[in-house]
Amino acid sequence: MIEVSGLVKRYGSVTAIEGVTFSVGSGEVFGLLGPNGAGKTTTMRIICCVIPPDAGSVVVAGVDALRDPSRAKQSIGYLPEVPSVYSRLTVRENLEFFARLYGVPGGEAEPRVSRLLRFFSLEERADQLASRLSKGLRQRLAIARALVHDPPVLLLDEPTSGLDPISAREVRDLVVRVAREEGKTVLLSTHNLFEAEQVCDRVAIIRRTILAVGRPRELAERASIRVPVRVALANPSEGLVRVALSVQGVTSAKLESGELVAELEGDPDSVVPELSAALVAAGAKILSIRRTSSLEEAFISVVRGGPRVRSRSVGGGGRGPDVNTGTAEMSGEGVVRA
Repeated sequence: MIEVSGLVKRYGSVTAIEGVTFSVGSGEVFGLLGPNGAGKTTTMRIICCVIPPDAGSVVVAGVDALRDPSRAKQSIGYLPEVPSVYSRLTVRENLEFFARLYGVPGGEAEPRVSRLLRFFSLEERADQLASRLSKGLRQRLAIARALVHDPPVLLLDEPTSGLDPISAREVRDLVVRVAREEGKTVLLSTHNLFEAEQVCDRVAIIRRTILAVGRPRELAERASIRVPVRVALANPSEGLVRVALSVQGVTSAKLESGELVAELEGDPDSVVPELSAALVAAGAKILSIRRTSSLEEAFISVVRGGPRVRSRSVGGGGRGPDVNTGTAEMSGEGVVRA
């Protein structure tokens, strides 16, 4: 549904992106993951025909977006990083107004607006002024507005930025529903590692160019990431360390400040239950289990020039370069599971 090849964009002497190449399959949630200033927004704005590239090509739903931007825009719903709705219009009026702007036929607009109100749980707010909505509800309305002309492709630029944890989770759930239930292809830019891991089928790590592409777990595996797990114990002992080392997928284990610290390779979601079961069977009293997001570890490895990650086509994806690049700092939420 989206084919991006060799995109370059310069602002004077500054190169924002260079050689950006990737593809997104139909019905896929694809994440552009990178720190602030990595080129995510620039890439999104080129794809949705807001700004032209200096080089490269973009095809959306079979349409050359650079040669025929008007036609390409008909297939795109776009949520910018700072979305706006008309505060003096009600929720329903916002959707009806944008339906007219998009040229939705009058007979189709009303049922489509009603359906979006139901889908985004905005029916009870339909006649409320947009100015009175919480930020989370305004974000729901903004996404609904982007879908009012029923485009097959939805571009979301930092859709949970500035939202409280509950609202952010609701928006993430809606993004997944849009893809799964409505069959939309979603391109989502984010610097939130937790969000990318929870929502995206595949991610592309971007830092001016595409550094790696793949499913979050596969990126960690291809970078030979060893995920640290910290097991808080009421009865730590060297015997439990030996038990941990006997579990397949545990590469090292030690006691540290009353916690058992183990490094895992392979799929942490498979190894962690095996580790906890073995420890309990040996008499361990587990207080908590914490582990770092494997995607976070892969990201840090990639942008800091750690193990080389070969990007390869997975699902609907494209092929990127081998990775061995410079440094970047980025914060993200870790995944906490017990």
